[in-house]
Amino acid sequence: MEWRRIMLFCIAFWDNHRRVYTAFGSNSTKRSRMAKSYLILDAYMDRLHIFPAGSPWEYAGPHGQDQWPDIFPDCGGSSQSPVNIQTVNVSLDQSLTPIHPVGYSTPGTGPLTLRNNGHTVALALPPSMRLQGLPKNFTAVELHLHWGSSSPPRWGSEHQIDGEMFSAEVHIVHYNSDKYGNVSQAMTKPDGLAVLGILVETATADNPAYEHILSYLWNVRRAGQFVTIPAFDVHQLLPKHLDQYYRYRGSLTTPPCYQSVLWTIFHQRVQLSVSQLERLQNTLYSSKPGPSPGLLQDNYRAVQPLNQRTIYTSTSVLLRSPSTFSTGQILAIVFGTLLGLVSLSCGIHFAAKKLRKVRMRAAEKPNDVVLQSESVQSFSSSFDVVLQSSAIQAEQVEKPTLP
Repeated sequence: MEWRRIMLFCIAFWDNHRRVYTAFGSNSTKRSRMAKSYLILDAYMDRLHIFPAGSPWEYAGPHGQDQWPDIFPDCGGSSQSPVNIQTVNVSLDQSLTPIHPVGYSTPGTGPLTLRNNGHTVALALPPSMRLQGLPKNFTAVELHLHWGSSSPPRWGSEHQIDGEMFSAEVHIVHYNSDKYGNVSQAMTKPDGLAVLGILVETATADNPAYEHILSYLWNVRRAGQFVTIPAFDVHQLLPKHLDQYYRYRGSLTTPPCYQSVLWTIFHQRVQLSVSQLERLQNTLYSSKPGPSPGLLQDNYRAVQPLNQRTIYTSTSVLLRSPSTFSTGQILAIVFGTLLGLVSLSCGIHFAAKKLRKVRMRAAEKPNDVVLQSESVQSFSSSFDVVLQSSAIQAEQVEKPTLP
């Protein structure tokens, strides 16, 4: 609704103005502070257009993924995301350098804004956060997550590796600030966006870095709600090995699905505990306050055809030759082998059991065995007589008749 957007605008203006004043101090001129405040506010308002609350789409149902192309034509394009990364088909690109985040460890002293937009929980990031190691400089916009549900199979990642899904996935969105003034201009251009994809798996221990987000989920349970949280070291959310990743060109994984994203999918996973993952799965609602709220779950898009695109890797460590097998294939071979051994053991057991029964039956009827033995001997003697008779006849034929 328009009144809600106006309220968000006013709150964002005041919050960002306070953040700029805190960041630049009293030595800066008032004009400089105001100019910087408007720049930050412009970036913030641009973020609202990436995942607008209340937009007419959902992951399932009448406005689900199958219907996205009817409303958003780009969702039916040939370079869509996410994809299944088949490592046997990945190509090595030695020009890919390690990802170098700038400003991630110190994203300013002011608070950050966390919001529930009805499709995910998103954290607005300050423009002081940037990426180096890409063809251009990219400025951070926001961080959001995708997850499954608490019922099996509990998978919630969007990208797959050799057909394997993971518990969740984190996306950090950036725009090409060398070429475009803001994310709204960049998101429709082929070279406009760069997204870091972080795969999440479960572990026994909590991940304290993600508590900076998860501990505030209760404050944004309903769609449209937001809360300001203290700034923290965002770099701790990333995996340690930033030099091992997959790279391909694709799209936003939500409508409008613009095909403008340079994807970087890290090979190393980050870990969340089961309890942390369950909080993510069972705390948020996709609807506004009402009599029948719906849990925000399974907010991931199905994998899309790769078509003619090539997926590159930054290191030969991630290459897999056709003769090697993925984890899923190895498990299939192991279980298949075990099943074969069990079947063979059962066959041998039943064959031995049947043989024992035959021997026991033969031991209980010795007369039958004697008769069978005599019959065999009689047949053998008769067969010998026939052979001797045949030999005599053949000998007589071979002898010549005397005149």
